[in-house]
Amino acid sequence: MNQELMKAIARSYESGMPFEEACGQSAYPLRISLKRPFPVSQIAKHMDEFIRWKHEIEDDCSRRSLPIEYREHGSRAFGRQRIPDAVIIADGNAHADILGRSDEYAAVQSLLEIVHGEAPELIRWGVSNYVVLLDIAVDLEPLLRVYRWRRNNPDASPFQRELQLEAVHTKLIEQHQNVLAAWFKVGLDADWLDRRKHFRDFERRYGFAREEHRFRFRFLASDNSPVPGVSDFSIYLHEMNESILDNIHSIVIVENHLTFLCLQPRTGVLAIDGMGYAAAELVNCNWLKKRRLLYFGDCDAHGLDILSRLRSIHPEVTSVCMNSPTFERFHRFATIDNTSPIPLPGSLLPEEAQLFEYLHERSLKGNTNRLEQERIPVDYVMMEIDAHLS
Repeated sequence: MNQELMKAIARSYESGMPFEEACGQSAYPLRISLKRPFPVSQIAKHMDEFIRWKHEIEDDCSRRSLPIEYREHGSRAFGRQRIPDAVIIADGNAHADILGRSDEYAAVQSLLEIVHGEAPELIRWGVSNYVVLLDIAVDLEPLLRVYRWRRNNPDASPFQRELQLEAVHTKLIEQHQNVLAAWFKVGLDADWLDRRKHFRDFERRYGFAREEHRFRFRFLASDNSPVPGVSDFSIYLHEMNESILDNIHSIVIVENHLTFLCLQPRTGVLAIDGMGYAAAELVNCNWLKKRRLLYFGDCDAHGLDILSRLRSIHPEVTSVCMNSPTFERFHRFATIDNTSPIPLPGSLLPEEAQLFEYLHERSLKGNTNRLEQERIPVDYVMMEIDAHLS
């Protein structure tokens, strides 16, 4: 069949057009315009080529019982000609048959019927993502059970392993998190989703339980520890209590693990390994509010975002080395952060917001826009910490 015509027919099929009827819409009969090899005004100069093209189109369409729409043109140079202008595809089944995809079409229709019966609000997603629907065909019904359970039980927060649903197991959910996340965004309550949008992991973002992080704590002066000989320990946040911090006046949250380990001795100071975005979990720890609080993260958009999340609950938090002078001083060690841009966080101080905008401008120009904290000398970091603690 004419290659240009086949490409046009395939594009319209792959857009999901044959399946639109499942959404109560239909593009059929579908008119697909034909691309002539040259303008009508050039037919006289290329009459032989025009005749071959016309016969090719007519022969191909005749074999497939595909109606052709003609336009009549006439001129002194070539007389009146009936020129193929478009082909007409009657319905989705004919569309699939032309491409040799009838089995696929029937399979998708069957899957869409299942979706319509179990969760009609997901039909539009199914039409737009029919290839994904085919990929998950074997697991479609168990996945729909997970979706319906989540939709009908918004207040339940079990571990995924605890779900007692037919043919549903933990691996199933893990393997299809992207599909379930897309469904949840379509079908779950918008306010419910909004309350969890700050979580970056699938489990907590969509209401499942997840094992708590054990945060690592380190007394920068070992004699501040309530347990002799123990200056470095890991603990769940809910297990932390005030008595552990009797000798502590300041807390430094550090984003990078190695930097956390390399902080030099200081009396009355506790360091916390923030583990990147996990530091956001510290926002509900009331014992932070009773001590001077410092945060040392990467000099980049995400480090400033974590700082903003902490400050939204603990407005007294002070940033360490997250400013323009530090970036300029060590810019030769900076790298390019290619992650997607994020909006300006809302709880930054003016100088921090200025740094955020400056780094964004540098990224637009393809310049370095990320200074990781491990690239800043520890002596300089300790000097900055001492300045804030004095």
